[in-house]
Amino acid sequence: MNDLNISFAWSKLIIHELKVNHVTDFVIAPGSRSAPLTIACAEDKDVAKHVHLDERGIGFFALGLAKAKRKPVAIITTSGTAVANLYPAVIEAYMTNVPLIIISADRPAELYSSGSNQTIIQQDIFNKYAKCISLIEPNTRVAIKSLLTKIDHLVFDTVSSKKPIQLNCPLFKPLYPDEKGEKLPVHWVNEYVSFLTSKVPAESIYDCCYSMDTALYSRSNLSAECDNLFLFIIGNNVSTDYHDKIRELAEKLNAVVFADLQSGYPYERLTCHDLFVGTNKFSEFSKQITAIIQFGNQLISSRLLEFKNNFNGLQVTVSDTPDEQDPNFNSSKQFVGIAQFLSYIERILPTLRLKKCTNTINELKQKNTEFSIQFSKMISKDKSFNELSASLAIADTNADVLFIGNSLCCRTLDLVKFTKKHHFYTNRGASGIDGIIATACGISAHYGQCTLVIGDISALHDLSSFMLLQKYKVRIIVYNNHGGNIFALLKSKNENPYLADYFELNHDISFSSIAQMFNIAYKNIKTINDFNSILRNNGETSFDSCIIECDFENELGVNRLRQITKELLYSF
Repeated sequence: MNDLNISFAWSKLIIHELKVNHVTDFVIAPGSRSAPLTIACAEDKDVAKHVHLDERGIGFFALGLAKAKRKPVAIITTSGTAVANLYPAVIEAYMTNVPLIIISADRPAELYSSGSNQTIIQQDIFNKYAKCISLIEPNTRVAIKSLLTKIDHLVFDTVSSKKPIQLNCPLFKPLYPDEKGEKLPVHWVNEYVSFLTSKVPAESIYDCCYSMDTALYSRSNLSAECDNLFLFIIGNNVSTDYHDKIRELAEKLNAVVFADLQSGYPYERLTCHDLFVGTNKFSEFSKQITAIIQFGNQLISSRLLEFKNNFNGLQVTVSDTPDEQDPNFNSSKQFVGIAQFLSYIERILPTLRLKKCTNTINELKQKNTEFSIQFSKMISKDKSFNELSASLAIADTNADVLFIGNSLCCRTLDLVKFTKKHHFYTNRGASGIDGIIATACGISAHYGQCTLVIGDISALHDLSSFMLLQKYKVRIIVYNNHGGNIFALLKSKNENPYLADYFELNHDISFSSIAQMFNIAYKNIKTINDFNSILRNNGETSFDSCIIECDFENELGVNRLRQITKELLYSF
């Protein structure tokens, strides 16, 4: 045992300490400098290993897995630009409060600026988006516990902050366990064996959260200001654990609820809110709203954000992290701790001077129902196959787990009313189009399967991640409008003469060749009837990986949305 090489022994300790801190999923990209960490994982039967060839892909895969499991996931990568490839996923994790642990293998410090192969400055490579803990190089002069307690604090930090953290690990040759190094001191080996057999962390850390004092909230004078009509907005990053409590509070306050697609909120709410806030009826109602209470952040609807920006009453944001949640800077009060806020409001509810404007609210709900029904009828009546009609069909599926891509996909799906309860996931922190397929595969690794709705440009952007579909079950519905039609939604061709050549980048690529390359089942859909049929017959509750390509006419859906919006807003 004392001829074990120090780099491998060091790596075994790191992996074991993460494991006893309940980090049990490791996402790995192949590499030589990271070999000791990878083999240490491979030899541990108590941790799950997920391997993929592309560092950008593993970053997003780990992001999806951590979102689904709601616990930290570790990433192992080799040195050099491999680490930099994780940057987009790290930014998304930071923006959406997802705990990731990036274990970046590094070269010894003396090789920096020496011309050594695959050597870059890796410490703090992610800047503010991931705190960096740089370990010293493996050696026996350091007490093992000093290494392990750093791991313990790192895990506590990422769990409590809900942010990614980088653990930079310089390792030197020999790297592989069968390569012998210098003999290790007997006392160090004995300590090493003792820690590797431990079932608990070297140091246990606890968060001594105290109950919030009611006076803390009383001093905000919240109750004195909220004595009329309430509008609840439920955004992203609101745990489904809070949904029942939010519903109870909404009923007691007689509040109107807008729920963003990402929230997955399954209870009564006003639907089609992105368009409905532009109606005369809602404009009349909004004048009576005293307070907007927003749970979570990162709303999809630009019109809802614009309404909030023009609202002059009290705006309150409630979240589980202290990050700023209001891009318009109109929130006058921010409460950190959704559970504590809900408990506090419930306690002071008897003291609030509420005006039960039941007739006004019931009338608004009735108008919203009529609006939503009319919207669905207008989509369906011409039988055309476009992003709107496809989104309406998806909203009626039994798919349990839905990952919604960015750009036009999330905007059309946010407009329709989902009739069943789903687990919704998105990457709306930085709203990039990269890594969407890999993230969905990470979510599938937890649930067993996932349905992904993605645009053609986003899918092409994550081409290498199609390889993951051979192992993880994802039904990919590709909205192929043959270009970046989101830009046409923002500015029409008449408004932007450079649209086709510099923004949309129109193409005639079919995903059939991609499906053939990666040996994935494939179906090309050109009509709404065929799409409805395949959603019913493709095993809504159980399916294998497949690509369903929705072959849309370029800009048909965008133009139809413009037309429907104009007609609806005029009617209501």
